[in-house]
Amino acid sequence: MVKAGYAFNSQKAYSSGMVRYFKFCSIYRLDPLDLSEVNLLRFIAYMSHQGLLARTIRVYLAGLRSWSCRKMTTSRFHTLCSMLLQQV
Repeated sequence: MVKAGYAFNSQKAYSSGMVRYFKFCSIYRLDPLDLSEVNLLRFIAYMSHQGLLARTIRVYLAGLRSWSCRKMTTSRFHTLCSMLLQQV
């Protein structure tokens, strides 16, 4: 899923995060392309409730940000995701 010159372990972690994100969107019937602040916060809460550690959540958000860089170029999303990465 995520490639673009990343190390193998990064690719693996980012792909795991994307699978989890798409599953989350499917469960809650959300559009995966709607990367709004509310949906990102819901995704973080979902992962936290699943028992994921903060560092894992951070990696998954980084993967989501990487994916979004290739799929869409909304600077607002990148700024928001960067802020969330600093807080997790």
